[in-house]
Amino acid sequence: MFKTMLDTQMIFYLMGVIGGIGILSKLVSEGTLRSLVKAAENMSKSSHRFMKLVRAKFEHACMVSDKVDNVGAFVEKFIHEYRSVGLRLHTWQQLERQSMRFVGILGLIGALLSYSIYGMGEQAFRYGAFGAIEMVLLFLICQATDEKYKVEMLHVYMVDYLQNVCAHRYQKAARQEMRGDKEEVQSAQQVDGNPSEEWDRQENLAQAKTEEQTVDQAQMEMRENRGGKEKELFAEAQQEERKSEEVMDKMENDLKREAMIRDILEEFLA
Repeated sequence: MFKTMLDTQMIFYLMGVIGGIGILSKLVSEGTLRSLVKAAENMSKSSHRFMKLVRAKFEHACMVSDKVDNVGAFVEKFIHEYRSVGLRLHTWQQLERQSMRFVGILGLIGALLSYSIYGMGEQAFRYGAFGAIEMVLLFLICQATDEKYKVEMLHVYMVDYLQNVCAHRYQKAARQEMRGDKEEVQSAQQVDGNPSEEWDRQENLAQAKTEEQTVDQAQMEMRENRGGKEKELFAEAQQEERKSEEVMDKMENDLKREAMIRDILEEFLA
């Protein structure tokens, strides 16, 4: 199998494909960072979809919690999550670095296989030389531009705009809105009158009505109590009259009885 791979030069083709992937990832990463930095330099007027997304998210965060405490972390999250040609920016940067390592490893494997099968010959030197040259070329291409510096500049531009421009703008708009709400409330109070005085007046009226009802109820209870006492006194007077009448009747009966006895004694003595 290894001999077939050497005869068909499959390792050379793999080294070429991996080198092409490294160059492509470098181009994609460099073009993406260049466009992002250019858009971030004038972020307020930029029509880039990434800048529009960040502005919209930042505005929503300010509306929800009045302010964003850590603007740097907010920006870094969106930079790391940004996708270009289907992959994240960090993935393209990793493909650049890993392609150099894979090319060197394949060149070394090809040289060792060629040496073990055919001995030290031209093919073994070719694998080693091709792997080394391609590895150096990829390294030079990756170091041709400073992507780390561009990422830092992108971060600085975005944080500067969001923290020093957008945040103050949204806070000022929020203060103006609160001030407008207060003015509307004050104007409504002036039109409708002072609601606190109206409320106190209504409470006083309700309290006065309650007191009047209490006084009327007390007077009714006093009248009822007075009527009940008068009835009790009238009943007691009637009982006393009945008792006096009975006593008078008893006394009259006694007098009549004494008169009869006296008459009977007089007749007997006579």
